Amino acid sequence: PFFEMSKETFCRIAESSRHVGLTLLGLGEPLLHPNFREFVEIWKTRVRGPVGFSTNGTLIDDEMARELVKIGVDEIVFSIDGMNRTYEEIRKGSDFELVLENIKQLHHLKGGRKARPTLGLTFVGLTENIEQFPMLLKLLSPFVTHAKFNHVAPYSREIAALHLFRAPRGKVVRIFNEARRIAKENNIRLSLRPLEPFPDRACEEPWTSPYVTPDGTVYPCCILGDHHRLQFMEYFEDSCLSYNLEQYAMGNVMEQKQNLKEIWNNDRFKAFRARLLITFWKTRSRRYTVEEYVRIRERGSNFFCDICSLRWGCVC
Repeated sequence: PFFEMSKETFCRIAESSRHVGLTLLGLGEPLLHPNFREFVEIWKTRVRGPVGFSTNGTLIDDEMARELVKIGVDEIVFSIDGMNRTYEEIRKGSDFELVLENIKQLHHLKGGRKARPTLGLTFVGLTENIEQFPMLLKLLSPFVTHAKFNHVAPYSREIAALHLFRAPRGKVVRIFNEARRIAKENNIRLSLRPLEPFPDRACEEPWTSPYVTPDGTVYPCCILGDHHRLQFMEYFEDSCLSYNLEQYAMGNVMEQKQNLKEIWNNDRFKAFRARLLITFWKTRSRRYTVEEYVRIRERGSNFFCDICSLRWGCVC
């Protein structure tokens, strides 16, 4: 079942954290959490680190925008996967023009593009929406300082069929080049995903970004902390990857004598990082075809990170 992090759990995380950043995320809209404002204020005053979050932008009306500026949020990333009707078909119940007006209003209230909170864009690319990415980037260029293009996470065969690895390569390259041109002209920091499996990506998450679930369980990253289902399933082409994620829990901040700092430095976490370094060395410095990656997935591994689609550049 879905549930929200309690104030008690959040304070346990904050009490052993100093001068580090926080990203508020999960499987829903962060602004719906009843303690959102209080969590930001706790982190800013006690931890003294930056705070950011991702949002669909629907709830950021004039009142909410003023509140976000007032409490000192440092970064807001808008998840927008297309323009107009395409966006509204992908995100059921959404209103593209409303989100656009909310972004413009927030930009005005905070005092310009470089003022805090800085604004960013994240776009999940599909075969059906990729052509709109450069247009959306151009439309939002007066407001955003950075943008990221993500591959879709294929949690079903239907979604896997829309993955960009199935799109014509030349078409995607042309669209990416256009996005690079727009980003350069407008001084936008742009991040694009690879167009084939590429495991040379040095996954830094277990060294920089632990993920804490609502019940206080600490995982090395947000993929392993996919807390709404301990049995992880992901489709890629015709292969299905299935793992039990519970084995990757590093500890729980709500248990006695286990704060976040102690879990971060415990033997279990250190052993995980050491094993991940071995994985880097096994697959680094070469590119793979989609067919090769599928065969590697089908062979399987007793260590999730060996074939993690995020590390291989195939999702997010």
